[in-house]
Amino acid sequence: MRLLPLWLLLSACAPVADGTEAWEAGDPAGAVEQWSSVEGRPSAAVHYNLGIAAYRAGDRPLALAHWRAARRIAPRAGDVVHNLAHARGELKGVSAPVPEPTSWMEFATPVELGGLGALLLALASLGLLRSARREEGGLVPLLGLAAVGLVLGVSGVQGANAPGVLVLTRDAVLRDAPDATGRERGSLGAGSELYVEAAAGPWVRVWDGAERRGWVPADSGLVAGPVDVGQARRVGVADAAVPERTGPPEPTDEPG
Repeated sequence: MRLLPLWLLLSACAPVADGTEAWEAGDPAGAVEQWSSVEGRPSAAVHYNLGIAAYRAGDRPLALAHWRAARRIAPRAGDVVHNLAHARGELKGVSAPVPEPTSWMEFATPVELGGLGALLLALASLGLLRSARREEGGLVPLLGLAAVGLVLGVSGVQGANAPGVLVLTRDAVLRDAPDATGRERGSLGAGSELYVEAAAGPWVRVWDGAERRGWVPADSGLVAGPVDVGQARRVGVADAAVPERTGPPEPTDEPG
């Protein structure tokens, strides 16, 4: 596993570079401190390197969490994809990871998709304007191009508001209410990857994409995705309880 591959240099900043120097000088603690000091939302480079540090320290769940976060930011990065699969393969006793909310997020970011959609709409608009002025035909292909651009743009917006994924960095108890006294609904192992649906104080409601849904402490893991715990849908006490399932999993209009 290499540290800070070439494709990540484009997103490097001073703490990333300083952290890399500390790492190469044999000071992993100093490197982690530098990388963790990046203000705002960490870049793919930061998450990638923190994942390397966690993996070398033997913390597979934390490494997985950082690499999943890096994958959301740079979905086509080969090193990240490889390391993420490798870490998952070493974890035992956890349920299958939840996939990205939409399949295209495995290959592109919402910004990339939205940008492509805007470009296609602009090209189609220019083409339609030119055809109207010259009274030319060929409107059908241009309208088709505009439709594709619109779909891509809407998909980009939806992706930007897609649910985050909480990767547990320690074992957690799933409860039916956002409180330590809530009834236990099961346990989740470190390395579990779950959709974040809502937040209530220091608790988040998670969903495994199948039947298990409940509350865990927000600090029990790391959220990967554009929607973090602070942006998760807030619920009040009256809405917080998770009802007992008596039949097949109930459908949901929104995974997050």
